[in-house]
Amino acid sequence: MRIIFVTSKLNFVTAGGSITDLDLKAENLQKLGHEVKVVTVYSHKNKIDKALPYSVVAEQFKTFHQLPVQYQIWQRLKKYSSQADIFHVEGQYMYGAGLYRLFGGKIPVVAFYNREFISWPSEDGQKEKQFSVLKRLKNRLRYLAEKYLGGNLANRLDFFIFTTPFIQQAYYNFGLSPKVPSRIMLDFVDDRRLLSAAGMAMAEILEKRQATKKIVQLYCTGRMIKEKGFDLVLKAFSLLTNKDKFRLVLGGDGPERDSLIKMAKDLGLENYVEFPGWVDYQAMVHFLVESDIFIVPRWRRECSAVIGLEAMALGLPTLVFSGGALEWIVGNPNLTFKTNDQADLAQKISALGTDNALRLRLGQHCFRRMSGVFHYSKLAQELEAIIFKLTN
Repeated sequence: MRIIFVTSKLNFVTAGGSITDLDLKAENLQKLGHEVKVVTVYSHKNKIDKALPYSVVAEQFKTFHQLPVQYQIWQRLKKYSSQADIFHVEGQYMYGAGLYRLFGGKIPVVAFYNREFISWPSEDGQKEKQFSVLKRLKNRLRYLAEKYLGGNLANRLDFFIFTTPFIQQAYYNFGLSPKVPSRIMLDFVDDRRLLSAAGMAMAEILEKRQATKKIVQLYCTGRMIKEKGFDLVLKAFSLLTNKDKFRLVLGGDGPERDSLIKMAKDLGLENYVEFPGWVDYQAMVHFLVESDIFIVPRWRRECSAVIGLEAMALGLPTLVFSGGALEWIVGNPNLTFKTNDQADLAQKISALGTDNALRLRLGQHCFRRMSGVFHYSKLAQELEAIIFKLTN
């Protein structure tokens, strides 16, 4: 089967988990005997630091504006139709792919959705309050146009893949049709890369986690923006009555970093909190291996968080907020706290931090989730089955 993925870029050096997801899909489908190509449309952003088992075709879009980008996607699908039995496109390109099918394109198209769409408002509406009345009006008109006009184009596609049931429902609310066949398929996580960066076998890491710790290390990392909730972790930590038994590492960088450092000082937490800043992948994995609890304090409720999945894959008990996709992913009520509730988060941290057996049991639960039903090799077989069904 000739499979062509269409994506923005392949940046293995500094980009996030969506690159690993696509890379694993392409690699595993190639291993299963298919001919796989990846077309990158902003190829000047490619940073490929390893040999790839599939071919990469470099295209170069010269604009990021929505209408010309969708038009160019349509044209590229036409261009590569003779070389493909199926296309797999990022959800952001669904309108151009819909144009391709509307105007006679014969090759089936699968669209993949792992994030909110660019025209969606923020969950709490705070970002929009900073905009002028005119900009808010323009954003609203764009949202409605995409929902009612763009949705008709997207619904001409052959299959939708959503990473979580929450992102699926969000797109249905946005205008995608439940009548189009679809599947829930979590992000692919590369446990081989994690273990290579750790320099340890999984058995060694799991054995290491069995040791009783005098100081329990908490780890939270990502881009330091308000939406990620680093402030919630600091406030929860300040409520702990046994702070001397804990160490908090807040990794990453971003516009909120200075205010978070000030908050830690104002809360009297300087001796308990470390801010290592941005670190490379190997150093990040080292923090995951050395830590005892991982925390995802806040994020869009419909989305997964690849760093959380990587923590789970390394057997790290991962605390997440309730009522969203991450709660569905961890699949255990002992690993969730009430959304935006610092007191409940503090209680969960204390319970896990003082009970080594509970921490170990929940860490093994996380590992089993990621090495079982959510392992990329199993997901690749599911993806292949979808492709066979669409092309036969």
